[in-house]
Amino acid sequence: MDSDLRARREALVRRHLDAENRHDVEGTVATMARPHYDVVAWGMQVDGADDVAKFLGEYFTSMPGIVAEAERIHHADDAVVVEVWTHGSHTGDWQGIPANGNPIDIRSIGIFYFDGEDMIGEKVMADTDTLVRQMRGEPAPG
Repeated sequence: MDSDLRARREALVRRHLDAENRHDVEGTVATMARPHYDVVAWGMQVDGADDVAKFLGEYFTSMPGIVAEAERIHHADDAVVVEVWTHGSHTGDWQGIPANGNPIDIRSIGIFYFDGEDMIGEKVMADTDTLVRQMRGEPAPG
């Protein structure tokens, strides 16, 4: 892959993550040429700017202090893969789980798909079991 294309893609992914961490719905959506989230953890497909904005708004409202820290970034022919630590607190209802203020600290993978220079979607794969336990205030197994 052309090193300039790789650098532009990574810069766009970093702008996307920065917008998410600022809880800037409009800025996050703007980084995607065809806004789409495949949220594997919840079995959700969110497609189109309006639906992605609604999804992000609900997510940011339920966990207003949530921050995703990129640990490692990997490049593929049509994607940028980011290993992430996500930290925050569950202070609003999310996916049927009532808010309780419990801390959230999970690992996930974000796969950002590209068509040339254009980001065309993100697939999020997270440790859902740990996330739900943390949201409910349940102890880790073992």
